[in-house]
Amino acid sequence: MELADEQEITQEEIAELFQADDNRQIGRVLRGETNFGISELERFAKILKVHPKVFLDFNWE
Repeated sequence: MELADEQEITQEEIAELFQADDNRQIGRVLRGETNFGISELERFAKILKVHPKVFLDFNWE
């Protein structure tokens, strides 16, 4: 995920902050292989210190 790379936050650090039992799930989310719900969206936004709308900014074509 570009935001994590820009802030130099590792997958392991995100998993720890997210309090995830398995950081493989975090890795799948960061690689775009799986989706996450609204509650997770808020948690990712807080961890990466961005507004949740950053994750929703995409083209509808």
